[in-house]
Amino acid sequence: MVGSLVLPLLINEATESEPAAWIRPTVAITTLIVALQAVRVERQHPPQGSIRSDQATAPDEPHESGAQTSSTRSEQGHRPEGHQTGSALVRDERKGGRQDISLIDHDSAQAARVYDFLLGGSDHFEVDRQLARKIYSSAGGLDKARVRVRANRNFLGRAVRYLAGEAGVRQFLDLGTGIPNSDKIHGAAQAVAPDARVVYVDNDAVVLAHAHTLRSGSRRGATKFVFADLRDHDQVLEQASDTLDLSRPVALVMVGVLHHFRDDEHPEDIIGRYLDALPSGSYLVLENIGKESDDVAKLGEIIDTCPAARFTLVPRTRTELTRFFAGTELVDPGVVYVDRWRPNGPPPVYETRHPCGIGRKP
Repeated sequence: MVGSLVLPLLINEATESEPAAWIRPTVAITTLIVALQAVRVERQHPPQGSIRSDQATAPDEPHESGAQTSSTRSEQGHRPEGHQTGSALVRDERKGGRQDISLIDHDSAQAARVYDFLLGGSDHFEVDRQLARKIYSSAGGLDKARVRVRANRNFLGRAVRYLAGEAGVRQFLDLGTGIPNSDKIHGAAQAVAPDARVVYVDNDAVVLAHAHTLRSGSRRGATKFVFADLRDHDQVLEQASDTLDLSRPVALVMVGVLHHFRDDEHPEDIIGRYLDALPSGSYLVLENIGKESDDVAKLGEIIDTCPAARFTLVPRTRTELTRFFAGTELVDPGVVYVDRWRPNGPPPVYETRHPCGIGRKP
């Protein structure tokens, strides 16, 4: 059955996006990996049930270092209903946030794949590229959008290096990891502290297909991938505890994720549940798309009018982001724009006004 699903996706992608070339090899390889991963999961769990993250988590054993990746943050937040599915394997997230085996939705744009496109990755479809062009045409265009996502990634790298170095943190829990691209959290952390341990969490099938690249790292440290929805904090923490000692400080990372949650979904409660489970001395790392201009502030409204979009964006000001740090002590310089958080170079020509910050649990 899986084999019969893979070929149609390859044909569809070649026809819809690049008629002159039969298929881009990277998409083909990714699709095949997703299918093989799904076969493994289906053997462990019948299709009619939900995938448990303990069936899809990556082992803790250290692996040889590989190419470093960045994370395309996946759409863990609000999603419109009634989407159509395509021709490869993925989870259906419409059943109370739980994941059932279904078909990859390559007819709708996914936040993870749009982000991957902006970062210059290769794991995206024409529907993702079309949406990116549409929504960012009124917000400075694709070039500025790419500058913003790169500034976001650069902030994350500086934050991780600070935490692993000056703050002495040796454990990281990355919620909404996304599609690997060019710089991993554990790559940055273990470059400073080789014994750092990192757990990645995501509920996107394409990320699952790349989970093996998130398991490379220092032999003195450890990494793990947990296939779960970040809302299921009990499940995530249970699986993470195989790799992380939750009685010791942990850096909770939510970069490129928070803006996929509407205020009425109470993301502060999600953050609070994780922080409540972590000990004193733990850290919270947050970033959100900012209201740097009227055009960017309206991105969420534009996406909500696009039937193909399977996610939303909620731009926030520095003041609005600050409230999510309740119960923590802000690390200097506080909540600022990403380019201003402990920069290690000259100011950029174009400033990305995405608020960010790090808080320490007292």
